[in-house]
Amino acid sequence: MRTLADTFVVDPVLPYFKNSRQEIIKQNKIYFLDTGLRNYSVENFSSFAGRADAGLLIENAVFREILISLGTFDRVRFWRTKPGAEVDFLIISDKRILPVEIKLDLKKPAIPSGLRSFIEKYKPEKALVAGLGIFNQSVEVSGTKVYFIHPYELSRFL
Repeated sequence: MRTLADTFVVDPVLPYFKNSRQEIIKQNKIYFLDTGLRNYSVENFSSFAGRADAGLLIENAVFREILISLGTFDRVRFWRTKPGAEVDFLIISDKRILPVEIKLDLKKPAIPSGLRSFIEKYKPEKALVAGLGIFNQSVEVSGTKVYFIHPYELSRFL
């Protein structure tokens, strides 16, 4: 895996944690910098519609959008607890954490349970749910404004 990262084929995303007893601290998530190579590795070049891994493809594409917007992956983390709550991406800056959850096709502005857990624990100012379903809506949860956006709108919030 190190060779793939050193040759810019993949990027590892490290976990974010403050409590090593309750949160995952050792497992990285790996994203391909080229989704064509990702598709080759899973031997699937089918069209996007109807793919079982469509959610993972969107997540990988959002990672690329974050990289393009930030210019680095050093500020990108993910969060996962041992019981299984997860947030796909955390954008870390000096003064804030921006959680970003990816959902392929939400039908209504519902807060995913992992994102809700993160909000209740860390109280970020805002959070994003990016996907192909609902967009241009927002709700407030425990004092955090949660925006529902399309993935291409991410750069507005970074």
